[in-house]
Order: sequence, then C-alpha cells, then structure tokens
Amino acid sequence: MSVVSMQVGGQSIQIDSNQGLDLSIAYRFQGDRLNAFGVNPSSWQTVENNDFRGGRQGKIGCKVNQYTLIPHCHGTHTECIGHIIDNALSIHEILKDVWIPCLILTLKPEKANANHDRYASNVAEHDVVITKDQLCRGFKKFPDENFQQALIIRTLPNDVSKKVRHYSTAAYFSNDAMQVIAHHPVKHLLVDLPSVDRMEDQGKLSNHRIFWQLFAENQQRGRQAVSAKTITELIFVANEIKDGYYLLNLQISPFIADAAPSRPLVFSRAEAMNYENSSDYAVELDRQDSLKQFQDSFCFPHNAKNQKNIYLCGNSLGLQTKSTRKWVSEILDAWAFRAVKGHFTGPHPWLAFHELLTEKLASVVGAHSMEVVAMNSLTVNLHLMMVSFYRPTVERNKILIEAKAFSSDVYAVSSQIRFHGFEPETSLIVAQPRQGEINIRTEDLLALIESEGDTISLILFPGVQYF
Repeated sequence: MSVVSMQVGGQSIQIDSNQGLDLSIAYRFQGDRLNAFGVNPSSWQTVENNDFRGGRQGKIGCKVNQYTLIPHCHGTHTECIGHIIDNALSIHEILKDVWIPCLILTLKPEKANANHDRYASNVAEHDVVITKDQLCRGFKKFPDENFQQALIIRTLPNDVSKKVRHYSTAAYFSNDAMQVIAHHPVKHLLVDLPSVDRMEDQGKLSNHRIFWQLFAENQQRGRQAVSAKTITELIFVANEIKDGYYLLNLQISPFIADAAPSRPLVFSRAEAMNYENSSDYAVELDRQDSLKQFQDSFCFPHNAKNQKNIYLCGNSLGLQTKSTRKWVSEILDAWAFRAVKGHFTGPHPWLAFHELLTEKLASVVGAHSMEVVAMNSLTVNLHLMMVSFYRPTVERNKILIEAKAFSSDVYAVSSQIRFHGFEPETSLIVAQPRQGEINIRTEDLLALIESEGDTISLILFPGVQYF
C-alpha cells in the first residue's frame, strides 16, 4: 500500500496510489476496435528498410512496429483549447495538474425534442442529450465544489460494447447543460462519448466553445487561465464505480498536439482521521462538515443548564425539523376547512402525497422512481415482506432474529408464526451475545445457522441494532 495524503478544501484526504481505477479505453490495432466518425481503423505494421527489419527471427531481433492512430477517433484522448483555435497550443504544455479532486455522475440522456434545452445546430428527431436539469440535480446531490475541479460523466445505458463501438451518432450535451458546467469550477471534463457536441454540427462545436469560453470574436485567445481546461472523451466508467467524490490522475502521452491518448485513473478517497478524544477535536470536525449548515434546521433538546444536547439517537427517533410544525398545521387546517375534499383540492392534496417521495427514495435504493412507493408503517411492511418470504413447512418453519430486536418486530414475527399454525416458543430462534458481551459474534451466528439450518425458513436481521 502506497498512501498519498493531501488537503482538499480543508479536508485531509488519503488515497492508496496502488488502487487506481482505469477509465481509459485502450487503443487496439487489430480485431474489434473503437472507431468514431467513420475514419480508417487504427493499424500497425512492422518497420522495414534496406538495412533493418523490426521483428523477431527465431531467438534474435526485436519488435519495432509503426502504429497509425487518430487520438480523437480511436480511443480515450484528452484535448485542449488548441483543438479549436489557430494558435498551436499543445495538450503537453497545457495539462499540469497531477492530483485532481473530481466528481463522477451517472446520467441517462433524454430525447432532445422532449425538453426546452437549446443547441446551436439542427437537432434530429432521434437525438438524445444530457440536459441542464440533469446536471443541476447532480451538482445539488454532490454540492462540494472542492471536488468539482473535474467532472466525469457516465451515460446510460452503460456496457462494455462502448470499448469497441463504431460511432456515427451519439448522445451529446445541450448548450444549456454546458453552460451549467461552465458556471461550476470544472477545469477538466471527462465523458464516455465521442464528443461533447453533436457529431454532425456543421463544425460549430458550440459546447467546446462554451466550455473554453471561446467565441468567434475572440478565437485567437490563447494562454489565459481558461485555456488550462481540458476535455477527455471516449472514456469507460465501469458500473462497479459508484457516483461520488474521487481523486483523478489524468495521464497523457507526451504528444506536441492539440490532443493525446490518455489514461484517466480515479482513486477512492478516505478522510485522514488523526483521532483525538477531545471536545476541541469534535468542534473542529463540525466546522469542517460540509453539511453543518443543516444543523440549524432542527430542534435540539437542552439540558438542565439550557445547553443544546449532543444528539446521537437519530436511529430511534430523529430530531424534529423546525418546519414540521408549519407543515403539520397546514395539513390540520386543510382537514378543518376542506374535510374529505382535502384529498383532492388545496395547495397540497393528500391523495398524491406518496408521489412526493418516490424520486428521493429511488435514489436511496438504486431503483427507478416507477419501481418504488412510500406506504404503510415499518411493521405493516414487515408483514407484507413476510407474506412473500416466510413460507413455512412442517420441517422448516423457524424464524431467526437477534436478541433485543425492536419490540414491534418481535410482535410481527410472532404473529406471522401463529398465523401459519406454529408457536413462537418452538419456531422463534433468538441469537444471543455471549455471556458478558453486548455484540453477537459473526462466528456464533454462522454456527447457529449451521446447526439449525434445516429448520430455518426465514432470517430477519435489522440494519440498525436498537438496544
């Protein structure tokens, strides 16, 4: 393990430099290979002249090959502003950053004619684009601007065919979406597309110009601060890599050109914790917390000295938000003045309340909003789950739970056992910690499952141990 430590926006960050996740699509010179814009495929041939042949002959000689490639079309590449201006600016001299805090976002392009985003050239009916609203939601979900120095976009659907695809059309950014990126501190933009622009846009490259803040009247702009921005195209972000904050090491081949083959590596970050058992240390962590402003949105209980308590019981009962009383009062008023009509009328009709939560719940569980619904209480939902998953037989009818499970969980389990004609005294197994211990050891659980396995019909453990 080789640890690299650094400061990012006041946070101490550590990475293991041996654990980089490669986002590049390698350049291939035979067989299936990536191609964009319909150019001739990348290729190779052995170097030969009158006095030399670059190949192996028996046990002598060495391989010396000539490779033909186009960085913009045949693999992952990084380009600079020199790509669209007359000045001979080179990516080799532009790219200086080594460790770059970055954000990975996954977005599903939408039909271009189904939204109000703009684009500078003609849009076809089949076009799909990354929209302004999608990026705004992404930046809102991951608001830490310290990690927006690089933005990595993975588009859906996402599969390994992207590594050998022949692109004639592809998704692209709307101009409004690129404006959102330009207004954030994004210095390096990485995408799994052949271009941030429409592949056929009459040479306008409007998104390139927006990103580099380059327009027709100042096309000769050269070495100002904006010129240090880069765009990397044709990357591949594996599905196993989660959205969120990382550190990026953007490696390029030393080409004196507007673009060069590149190898982006991202590293999972870990906050360097030099723990101190002191109130000053706790206060300092609070100061660094990027979510600290939300603390003022909650009501805190106070002790006898009228000091705000440190509250660590949110797993059992969350603190009341200061806006709760207002929202509950509005619902009570609707009940008072609208009665049953409150289901359908007023500023917040009750009938569709569950729909307000579906999108946020979907992001929590990793599903589409149409696949989730907010309903019932925890106990009712446990019953519904057990209706599906608890199918006891005479030989296999036991349910395994942990000692001191939440009381309503125990009642639900016991009632399900009785409903199926069995008794909790014989069909409920309770995993216990060892004498003098409070935690159940993993090996003890495994041993219990091994010994009772043929009789167990359901294992029910909580995400949080309450007692």
